[in-house]
Amino acid sequence: MNIAFAYDCIYPFSHGGGEKRIWELSRRLAARGHRVSILGQKWWEGDDTLVREGVRIVGVAPFRPLFNAAGHRSFSQPVFYAWHLFRYLRTHSFDVMECSNFPYLSCFAARLAQPRTPIVVCWLEIRGLRGWLRYNGITGVFAAVLETICLRLSGFNTANSSVTTSRFPPDRPIRIIPNGVDSRFFEAARKPSSPFAILNVGRLVPHKRLDMLVDAVARLREAFPSVSLTLVGDGSAKAALVEQVSRLGLESCVKIVDTHPSDDEVMAEYGRASVFVLPSEQEGFGIVLVEAMAAALPCLVRIAPDSASSGLIDQGKTGFGFRSLPELVESLRWVFLHPDQASAIGRNAREAARVYDWERITDITESFLAEAFSSRSPR
Repeated sequence: MNIAFAYDCIYPFSHGGGEKRIWELSRRLAARGHRVSILGQKWWEGDDTLVREGVRIVGVAPFRPLFNAAGHRSFSQPVFYAWHLFRYLRTHSFDVMECSNFPYLSCFAARLAQPRTPIVVCWLEIRGLRGWLRYNGITGVFAAVLETICLRLSGFNTANSSVTTSRFPPDRPIRIIPNGVDSRFFEAARKPSSPFAILNVGRLVPHKRLDMLVDAVARLREAFPSVSLTLVGDGSAKAALVEQVSRLGLESCVKIVDTHPSDDEVMAEYGRASVFVLPSEQEGFGIVLVEAMAAALPCLVRIAPDSASSGLIDQGKTGFGFRSLPELVESLRWVFLHPDQASAIGRNAREAARVYDWERITDITESFLAEAFSSRSPR
């Protein structure tokens, strides 16, 4: 099949779960003999098209910043990307396309440009009116309207969690295909830098609630002077986090790695940690959580209405859920005081993560794309 993935963010120029998922699937599908293209913004200098591991990576639109000064997704950037995607698709055809649901307009652009091509919409999350109002204020109404229309755009839809599918219209078809992990890569031996080394990997944006994690370190420091926190990622909340770290006097124990590290460098951070914490209040899945599980780390995950991540762990067996800062502090205290039991939980987590191996997820995705392709209308 000639397959296209449309998403404005492209890995490894942008580090997020959506783009990471597309890259891992694309390179495996290409290795299986499919022609695979990723259509996004041009995040690099030079030619518009790159070829990596058999995958064509096409900058169909010049780069524009994704976020505004407030740290929210820009309104003009999705319009800009959708217009350029539409123009590209008018002169390039594919057997089947997958569009990430957000930022919505690209899904409409793909449908208009190639009305006979099967379009699979991958729902990374569904926020609804309440979620969009909380995220963007009154202007979130526009995004909520686009989301509602997009819910009925295609007969082929996927989501990576039951939380997302539960918000889908009951009369519309949708298939759960979870995100994955390269199990063998993350199963390298760990060498924690200390028994009190906390790790988080992901974007530094407000809804990730990394401020809660910094506050937890401040509360634990007196009882555990060697406690440390490493944040791997970048984003609009970095300045506020740096200010918080300075205000609490935590410069010596909190490190922010805000470049785009290689996979090997990220793996090294997992190897140096003793516990992984995901305090995010909004997650469609949580690839970094499954990576941490595959690395045999005990995982502490925020339980929140708009986050599917807590559903990935078995409470007390592969990790722990928490709802508040005091619960997070107590969970970290338990991990630090019971290293042997925490290590056993990490080993259980590694076993649980194997079901998410990317090769298995690629099998499921390949089958679903073939099903969509077989529905293609004759020209």
